[in-house]
Amino acid sequence: MKKALAIVGILITYGSSRGQHRGMEAAKSRSEAQSSRRFALVIGNGSYKFSPLQNPLADAKDMAQALTGFGFEVICKTDLGQNEMKQAFRTFGERIRQGGTGLFYYAGHAVQVDGRNYLIPVGAEISHEHEVEYEAVDVGFLLSQLQEARNQLNIVILDACRNNPFSRKFRSTNDGLASINAPSGTLIAYATAPGSVASDGEGKNGLYTQELLKAMRQPALKIEDVFKRVRSGVQNLTGGMQVPWESSSLVGDFYFSPGSAETKPLPSAENVRNSAGGAPPTEASPKSPLHESKGNRSPLSGTAAEVFVNQGDAAAKQKHWSEAEIEYKQAVYLDPSNARLRLKLGDVLSQQKKWSDAEAQYAAALRVEPQNKSYQDRLTAARNRSK
Repeated sequence: MKKALAIVGILITYGSSRGQHRGMEAAKSRSEAQSSRRFALVIGNGSYKFSPLQNPLADAKDMAQALTGFGFEVICKTDLGQNEMKQAFRTFGERIRQGGTGLFYYAGHAVQVDGRNYLIPVGAEISHEHEVEYEAVDVGFLLSQLQEARNQLNIVILDACRNNPFSRKFRSTNDGLASINAPSGTLIAYATAPGSVASDGEGKNGLYTQELLKAMRQPALKIEDVFKRVRSGVQNLTGGMQVPWESSSLVGDFYFSPGSAETKPLPSAENVRNSAGGAPPTEASPKSPLHESKGNRSPLSGTAAEVFVNQGDAAAKQKHWSEAEIEYKQAVYLDPSNARLRLKLGDVLSQQKKWSDAEAQYAAALRVEPQNKSYQDRLTAARNRSK
């Protein structure tokens, strides 16, 4: 009798463990399915009465098609009014609560008022600056949907930094959009640096979206590298007048088109904290001339220029001189009075034997700090080599 009971007990225990194993496997499958989900909301507003735009409708349709090819479930809307935009944001928020990656793309008019960014619906009637918050849609409304969803990763792309169509009616003279701190697990991409204005483009697509679509289709590019290519392409096409910019708090890797690379699931902020036993680990960025030369900094040097400097430092460390040159040039454009930044650009130009260009950068650095012997020595050497 005891032997029979023991056998029954073993069978019950075995069955229970098999059930638990199946339950764990099912939970793991659900988790993997959630992390692989991709949802996108794409909006293009162009048919404005006051200042119609040529590109946004084509931009939205081409972006929606590309994202569908990358495995996103896409909601594409064009020429929306205020209530329609808010409802689209709510629907998007509900979708991404299921987990995975969320992407929002917007092409159209947008303005900043008192440091807040507003997307302009078609049909908005704005006679004075104080009416914007009642006629437009605050980007904060979208960000609140992302924060509430608590999904794995979100991407916000704003091709909306065009000239303010209401500038004559506004007291303030701020161009472009204001900088936004990206919520945890979010990347926010702008068509140009905060406070600057983007080009509409002369072809079917706006210039920024044109370059973005090209970069997204490149296989095995991390999302950060996608936007670096966009930045390089736009800057080259505009002669440095337009410099796309991003604000990011992403953890881990994301690929639009994985190719030979594998898309790695991104840990949540909570998982990172738990695995580290406290605050999320941080990686020390290369020493930046923006930190070294505070006396010569322009107001923009702590924002967009910081991104380019860090990327330039990383490229220079790997001896990728041409890539470092592109990043430093973008930073110099935003922070032209930073002598040590001019020095870094001059050094990478010298590494490529571009002596005349290096000479110009060393001379600019010396004008800011005329007593610096190191700058003078570099300038003399570059001049001798360029002869």
